[in-house]
Amino acid sequence: MPKYYYKPIFDKVQEAYLANAKVEYKPGIDIEENVTLVVDADSEEHSQQVCYGFVDVRMWELFKTED
Repeated sequence: MPKYYYKPIFDKVQEAYLANAKVEYKPGIDIEENVTLVVDADSEEHSQQVCYGFVDVRMWELFKTED
């Protein structure tokens, strides 16, 4: 099954966090370099459907696919 790798988009994470938590997001690490979401799925479409349940997909971009 292919693996789909997503990395966060810091500006979108900050925007969503501020809107929901009403405070600025300060993770203490470079999340674009140190955080990766890996989804095993039959297709990119299925990998995105998996993400819908627990992340705001505007915060992530697919940067690698591995068969």
